[in-house]
Amino acid sequence: MVNLSAFITFVLLASFTPGPNNIMGLTLAGRMGFGHFMRTYMVGMFLGCLLLMIISAYLCLLLFNLIPKIEPYMRWGGFAYIMYLAWIIYRDKPSGEKRPLLRPDSILAGAVMQFLNVKGILYIVTSFSTFIIPSYNDTFTLGLFAVVLTITSCLATTTWAGMGVALQRVFTAHPKATNLIMALLLVYCACTLVV
Repeated sequence: MVNLSAFITFVLLASFTPGPNNIMGLTLAGRMGFGHFMRTYMVGMFLGCLLLMIISAYLCLLLFNLIPKIEPYMRWGGFAYIMYLAWIIYRDKPSGEKRPLLRPDSILAGAVMQFLNVKGILYIVTSFSTFIIPSYNDTFTLGLFAVVLTITSCLATTTWAGMGVALQRVFTAHPKATNLIMALLLVYCACTLVV
């Protein structure tokens, strides 16, 4: 049987601590509004996270064996994408100017981030390989855990997005400083992947 208190503690700490999704939630909701964030990035995050959870749940043993081989590539891919997001946030081009190839406030960006988010991938693999798979291995239960973990991750990012909305006046009054701080937080997240 899973150690429920250890598992819940791990899930809450891993979900609610700063990471790429939470920083993006804070930034995008503060800049573009909570509703826009929920209709774009959050939809993509939910879909990408759920797909990754389901894949990981059913292929956890395979992924666990492959992680040492593919982890460097995942880290550098995640680093590059998060640095790209940091650059886009730092630049913050007005809406009339040219948009980036992959807008950070899109459904696609939210989904892609899940597959490049090493913190998220390690969270998923750790959840399933350490807490869930040793106690449960039937299809329904693994699917249920995938949905619960996805919802928990989305609730955490929604919480950060709410903070972004609450701080919107600060963001509006000091856009360059805010963009610099958010970009530097993403650079920190990216650097922790490769250092």
